[in-house]
Amino acid sequence: MREIRNIIRPAILPALLVACFLSACAHRSPEPRLYVFAPHEGWRVVAQRGAEESDLIIRIAPVHIPAYLDRPHMVTRVSDHEIETHNFHRWGMPLDVTIQELLAGAIGRSLPEAYVDASPRLEWVGEGYWVQVDIIRLDGVLDGRVELIAQWKVTRTGDQPQAIAQRTSLHQAESESASYEEYVEAIRKVVLALGAEIAGVLERP
Repeated sequence: MREIRNIIRPAILPALLVACFLSACAHRSPEPRLYVFAPHEGWRVVAQRGAEESDLIIRIAPVHIPAYLDRPHMVTRVSDHEIETHNFHRWGMPLDVTIQELLAGAIGRSLPEAYVDASPRLEWVGEGYWVQVDIIRLDGVLDGRVELIAQWKVTRTGDQPQAIAQRTSLHQAESESASYEEYVEAIRKVVLALGAEIAGVLERP
């Protein structure tokens, strides 16, 4: 009997390995979906502008986002006190860079005579305007309201820098369905609305 078991074991082992492999393949997690905004919402708006030919120079500082948003995973709100991260729905680029790009596009669309610089500078350079944005909250519920709360400041730069605006803003948009695409669209709308608000305080020469 022992001899029979010894013969059977080597035959069963490969079958067990194959079964384990197939089971692992069957339970492999799906690849996450990545989300970005259309090129015409951001850099494409200002890509053909030169600083020398522009009436305004606008520089956007790196955008600060809260720690709960500083991750690739998309974040939605469950309640006033609870948020949820989504492993299989992620931003295709860092969210702070995404917001900075959208703001540049919104300001560039509102001010076609301006050169918008969103380089990763931590201080202003030369004449123009310096825009600083601190995101306090940017989230919402699927198939519901998305809210953006941000503090921002615009400084006229040069030899004698002067703050011309400093505000806390609230912008809201409704996600028209429970899809993540609609949630991303609602985020796009509130960020563009903030960019248009900022552009409204910039003074033409």
